[in-house]
Amino acid sequence: RPPTARPRHSSPTGSIPRIASAQTMSPSASRRALGLLLLAAAAQVAMGDLESCVLDPSAAGCEDGSAIYTDTAITGDLDTLCAAAPHNTGCSVRRQCMSGAANGPFCAPWSLLAAVCSAAPAREEAGCSTYKALCMPPAGATTSVRECSASPQPQGIPTAEEAWTDMERLCIEMPDMLPCITRCIGYNEAECPDPLLSLSKVCTDHYMVDCEGWWGMCQYRPQGLVPFCGSGVAIPEDGDSSSAGDAGHEDHDHAMEGGGGGGPFWA
Repeated sequence: RPPTARPRHSSPTGSIPRIASAQTMSPSASRRALGLLLLAAAAQVAMGDLESCVLDPSAAGCEDGSAIYTDTAITGDLDTLCAAAPHNTGCSVRRQCMSGAANGPFCAPWSLLAAVCSAAPAREEAGCSTYKALCMPPAGATTSVRECSASPQPQGIPTAEEAWTDMERLCIEMPDMLPCITRCIGYNEAECPDPLLSLSKVCTDHYMVDCEGWWGMCQYRPQGLVPFCGSGVAIPEDGDSSSAGDAGHEDHDHAMEGGGGGGPFWA
């Protein structure tokens, strides 16, 4: 016997289901649907979104940066940036924040990203592209993103290159200092992987003239950055930085092998 012919289309009810479309909707239902779409579009414009704010950060809807560029997204970008350039001084601050040794406003994601992306070549990396578009618009352009000004990097933070230069000068002058032996046996990312922390360990213990780069940050007493500036920073009188930088220590004598002033974060 020939096989019984089967219907070309079947469904549990025996009929082909129909999908509602604008053609099958009543005029009143179509107007309601269109109204909802317009309201949703208007709400999106009012709130802003990352793509549109990257193109025009001056738009009023971009004011709440944390809503369009979340802490989770920033953390992902920081992970990428600091894996590629751990010597970046912003990444140095981040490590101390993650360990719990540092805290406060400069440990906030936007502030850390500002510190990392302020220095070349990091600012040209993909991980800094969103921050750069939102907070570093071209000359003549503006940004309405509040976090760009509300969560800055620590004022005066030196770059890795500046910290390496200062460490080289300090270690030439006093080659027996412990950081010169254990932390910075050279002045590059391989031989001195955390130049800001190394410089801070020298300068919080005994301030010398080549600590001026460190003092450029610590003179502002950055809240919570104790591993870098100590628990207190002596502010020089009359702007004389030569009397500063003991971070609460009484003794500025040149010390060997980490003796001297006995800074609380010497290692």
